[in-house]
Amino acid sequence: MGTSNENFKDALTTASEWYTKIRFIKDQTNKLEQLSSIPIIQLSVFLIKSQLVEFELKHLFPTLDAYLNEQSNSSLVTRNIRSSISKDYEKTLGQLIQELNGYNGDLLDPLKKDLEELRTIRNLLVHRLLAPGNLLQVIAQAEKGVVLANKVLEEIQNIDNSLR
Repeated sequence: MGTSNENFKDALTTASEWYTKIRFIKDQTNKLEQLSSIPIIQLSVFLIKSQLVEFELKHLFPTLDAYLNEQSNSSLVTRNIRSSISKDYEKTLGQLIQELNGYNGDLLDPLKKDLEELRTIRNLLVHRLLAPGNLLQVIAQAEKGVVLANKVLEEIQNIDNSLR
């Protein structure tokens, strides 16, 4: 077993590597989005942005929980239920949305609505991408999905900023 200093250094290294990877993915996806006139790139950008939404949503829960632990009579957000915090990283987008529905507040309502729509588009494109159907509709859904994913990412950031 390592010392607490070694454990801290390991945790710091892991966090630094993780942050570097996420920043790289976000940066490269934003650059890729500039080429979105190519349909396959549009679809790729949407799928990556969907993953980034999932990632950012997982990181919103600790902010919500910390805020609620500090604010006993919050007017912005309340919590009905909270399932296992330690399992957030294993949850799917649908499970994360269900978890978010355990929180209430006008601040969260637009995000909840947009996440439901995003999940519908994502499920369609992930599970039905190669099914029979109109290619132009797939491309249109990917375009709509990128716009919506960007909106959701901004909403998550705004909520996080409002609660800090």
